[in-house]
Amino acid sequence: MANKLIEADVSWPGDGHLVRGAVVYPNDGQSHPGIIVSPGAGGMAEKDKEVGRRFARKGYAALIMDPFSSIPENEMPADRSFQNLLPIFRELDDRSYMISLDNGFNFFGSLPMVQEDRIGVIGFCSSWSILYACSNPRVKACVSMYNNMRYRELAKANRAVQPVDRIPNLWCPMIGHYGDDDASTPVKYLEELEELAKKHEKQVEIHIYPGRLHGFVESGAPEAQEDAELAWSRTFDFLDKHLIG
Repeated sequence: MANKLIEADVSWPGDGHLVRGAVVYPNDGQSHPGIIVSPGAGGMAEKDKEVGRRFARKGYAALIMDPFSSIPENEMPADRSFQNLLPIFRELDDRSYMISLDNGFNFFGSLPMVQEDRIGVIGFCSSWSILYACSNPRVKACVSMYNNMRYRELAKANRAVQPVDRIPNLWCPMIGHYGDDDASTPVKYLEELEELAKKHEKQVEIHIYPGRLHGFVESGAPEAQEDAELAWSRTFDFLDKHLIG
């Protein structure tokens, strides 16, 4: 019988605020490779905790962080639908989020069930997982679930450089999953990413899924299910190689 999972709410210091999160890991008394999950515009919802469980069932410890931790509760909308949260998500401060993510990395690595030298990061929608993998040499693997490669505007939320232009500083292998019908990241941006990775000898593996929109892995849409599972299968092959192998 498979080991049950342990799941708990956690918190750690961020950039002048407390970061909310959750950990999930196998209940086997062992230490495990770790993966930090950075959710998309819906915040840390049940589907994101299920992502953590998916990792834990595969033998990983997972830390999920709430991207809206920096927003006071009384400033959050009562209706937390995706449509209401998206404008707030787009205005979150990159520099502040990197501090929270880095403190989360240190917190996560200090836990006894986590192998601190085998931690990767996965991000949905926002470019934060890529930005972090380009800034922290301790990150061993990066998974981009349709991370944005170019901002609409730079002069907002401490955004001075386009995410794609940070690829020369990438510290670890990276895998990315994108739909070819994703308006936020056109295929031409991915071609630019691959050219930069090749030029600077970075290990970047990009998969493009025909007919898929932004968010196809999380959407639950029946027509995207096969590609979503393919993306997960490729992700675990990648992580098993770089965090376990």
